[in-house]
Amino acid sequence: MLNVLEAQCNWVEKKGVTLVRDSGMPFYIVAQYFSEIDLNFLGEKHRTAWGSILVVEPNLPHSYTCTEDLLHHWIHLEGDVAELLARYGLRPNHLYHLQNAEDISAILRQIAMIYHDKGLFREDYLNLKVQELFISMAQQFNLQSRISNMDYGVIQRLRDLRFRILEHPEYHWTIAEMASQMYLSESYFYPLYRQCFGTTPNRDLIAIRIERARTNLLCGCSVSAAAEKSGYASVYHFIRQFKKVTGMTPREYKIQSQAGLTLRPNDD
Repeated sequence: MLNVLEAQCNWVEKKGVTLVRDSGMPFYIVAQYFSEIDLNFLGEKHRTAWGSILVVEPNLPHSYTCTEDLLHHWIHLEGDVAELLARYGLRPNHLYHLQNAEDISAILRQIAMIYHDKGLFREDYLNLKVQELFISMAQQFNLQSRISNMDYGVIQRLRDLRFRILEHPEYHWTIAEMASQMYLSESYFYPLYRQCFGTTPNRDLIAIRIERARTNLLCGCSVSAAAEKSGYASVYHFIRQFKKVTGMTPREYKIQSQAGLTLRPNDD
């Protein structure tokens, strides 16, 4: 369980202000910076960048001096913070630099609004938003580790493309069509997609289509209808690919689903 002790967004400290906490604070501090300042902790100096974020452990000595006006969001937390950080592979006392700081900033603003609103289910909502914050941080850092050399605009366009594929797997998707929608050549698009999502566009398309087919079969569609709605012109090809991915034919899948015995691939 988490407890948000305080939360502020767009908090300003004036140029020249110095903060020194020789004994740290008795709670976790999560801060996102939108100015460049030098932070001192763990015996080292760390330079912030626009949108960088830091989770400071309780009782950790730290300090900073504002060489310019400091704009930042921050929250104070207690409770199961260490467990959540470990679960999502995040490091406390580590200054993370973000390619897309606005996503994290939006969540911190929402946390501050909920904290000051004091409405119904406020504590539950704050707990969920803090978990969302850590999950979003972990996802972004994991993505950045794979695509550190990729322009964020390209990443966003790849995400938009994949969302269109998820929404419309029945469309006649080809590598040429995907690359065309990205305004890229096929030879350039293919490795970018793999680098961003950890799989090739061909395999991802198959996985998306089979997942949509499973949903359609569970909703009562016939095998032929599920094939058509998932983008397969050939029912025979659909059945063969469905079995290759799931280990059973679409008809077997429907029967086991109706019996309440369906297992997904790799389930124990």
